[in-house]
Amino acid sequence: MKINAVANPIHVSAPLSYRGRQRASHSTNSKETRENIFQVRHPRRSDGRYPRFARRRTRQAGHRQVQAHGRHVQVLRQMRCEMLRQTRQKHGEKMRCQMRCQMRSKVRSQKIRQRTREGRRSAGGNAAAGLRLLATYSELAQRGAHLLGSLLAGQAPLQGRHYPENDAIDQGSGYQWFYHSHAPEDRSGSIEHGHIHLFAHRRLWARRLRSASELKFAQLADGADPWVATRHLLTIGFDAKGLPCSLFTVNSWVTGDLMLSARTTEALLEAMALDTGNVLIDRVIECVVQLCDEDIRSVLADRDQKLFSRKAPGLLQDEGLEVLSERAIDLDAKLARIQSFALDRQSSPLCR
Repeated sequence: MKINAVANPIHVSAPLSYRGRQRASHSTNSKETRENIFQVRHPRRSDGRYPRFARRRTRQAGHRQVQAHGRHVQVLRQMRCEMLRQTRQKHGEKMRCQMRCQMRSKVRSQKIRQRTREGRRSAGGNAAAGLRLLATYSELAQRGAHLLGSLLAGQAPLQGRHYPENDAIDQGSGYQWFYHSHAPEDRSGSIEHGHIHLFAHRRLWARRLRSASELKFAQLADGADPWVATRHLLTIGFDAKGLPCSLFTVNSWVTGDLMLSARTTEALLEAMALDTGNVLIDRVIECVVQLCDEDIRSVLADRDQKLFSRKAPGLLQDEGLEVLSERAIDLDAKLARIQSFALDRQSSPLCR
């Protein structure tokens, strides 16, 4: 028997592709070969007939496979969603624990800051400011100089003139001040020789204008220009010896700019650090602000209460309303409390 007689011209164990069938048809076009290919693809039934719906059954089997695969994918998706839900629940609980810890630490730090602030307001907390103030006036006394001598150049101040002429400006921190005095008849019954006006530049308070306290306080401006370069903070009165004697606030028409709310003003004064080149005056201003923080708080609260109680159009430009609030200060009494606190601390057995 010849090999060519038994050899199958095609590989019947695997289905032919379209190109394979085309190649086979080109190679052998005999009727016998085509019959063999058809028998392989569609085997006859027991009765010798070919199935009519072979292709349909094949399609249905494929649909069943696709449906089974779809159910499998759906189960996998459900399992994945369940795992994600459990993971989110687990991490959510972890995040809630972290948030609780952060809130507790935040509340704790707020309490610590509040205690620190209260400590600064006490005699012990203001001891450093009191010692700096005493050292400054001791230095002036040893030299036989006056605190304002460098500004006034040994001459009597001119009424309403600014000293220094272009104001003392700290370009680094953004604070500004000037000294001037009024005629004695303008403020009858006062021991004041003159006063220092404190200001803050725009970069220190521009972002604070969006706060609730500033939006409420801005209602008093009544159409005034909000784009002023400075805001007035406080006025410190000095007697003829150059000692601080009072704290007061004035209306906006006096300084030609606007004010800030008591809360913002207090925060700016607490953070104030001056370096205008007038070393002794800068130091005295800083010490007074630190020593008299309670007095400043009262003066600012009285100012806001007076403004909101008289809320009316053009209130800030009412020239009949000049001084809004005022409070006399006694630095000797404050320094005496600091000294007694220091003595008590030295005599305490815990400090030995």
